[in-house]
Amino acid sequence: MSMKFLGIQIAVAIYIYVLTLTRKINGFRIELTPRTSIDSALFPKDLSPEEIHHRIAQLSRARALQLGSKQEPETLKPPVYPSPFANTNIYITKISIGSTQFSPYLVVDTGSDDRWLQCEGCTSCFPIKGGSFPVKESKTYRGLACDHPLCVPKLCSKGLCSYDWKYKEGSEIKGVLSSESFTFPGDKNTSLTFANVTFGCGYDNQNVSFGGYMGSDNIIAGVFGLRAGQRSILRQLEPETNVRFSYCLRLYPTTDGSNTTYLRFGPVTEH
Repeated sequence: MSMKFLGIQIAVAIYIYVLTLTRKINGFRIELTPRTSIDSALFPKDLSPEEIHHRIAQLSRARALQLGSKQEPETLKPPVYPSPFANTNIYITKISIGSTQFSPYLVVDTGSDDRWLQCEGCTSCFPIKGGSFPVKESKTYRGLACDHPLCVPKLCSKGLCSYDWKYKEGSEIKGVLSSESFTFPGDKNTSLTFANVTFGCGYDNQNVSFGGYMGSDNIIAGVFGLRAGQRSILRQLEPETNVRFSYCLRLYPTTDGSNTTYLRFGPVTEH
């Protein structure tokens, strides 16, 4: 090999390395919609004014119960998370999961790390208008083995990593720790798909109540956790998120009547 050819190879290698270091990461975002907005998907368009008022009253009662429960002494121990269900001042988001592009609504929760949704085949289920996640139809789904580094604590069932997550208001979520492709809106009308994102596939979901209403037209399929723990989306996608996100929550609708805002991950938080 000539010295000239070797020099060209080294120059190309350095150029590629520099491009890798300077690659601009545009980040990604998720859309947030207040769950109390009557224009959101939580309020079907065929509801009468009386039904809308009744549903808002249910959410208000759930909020009052949550505030009242804060006066009680803390007797529960980890792994018990703050409840994303009883709080009416929460937001929902919609993302695409798996090769089938299943698009559930999830409650955005800053009090927990994990993402989970109810999966088909559940033994204890809550009603979802759009149905549970069709695990067997997705070509990119897999359950994680017990020796997976994110299987903490090491709970195993039939060779797969299982979980048992509890929330303060009494909900208990059990299932298989899994991985799947997640698709998010990117910058400038693009989308970004990330493979092998860890999430919980819920098969035994006890006492789940999203703000006190769980009728047949419930559209919420699970929770999108935002805390920065080991399994969080911030850590799993750290090169894109830089372990940061930002958002601006609207108190009032915009001039076009929209209550929608965005939670932005990574460098897009600087825009």
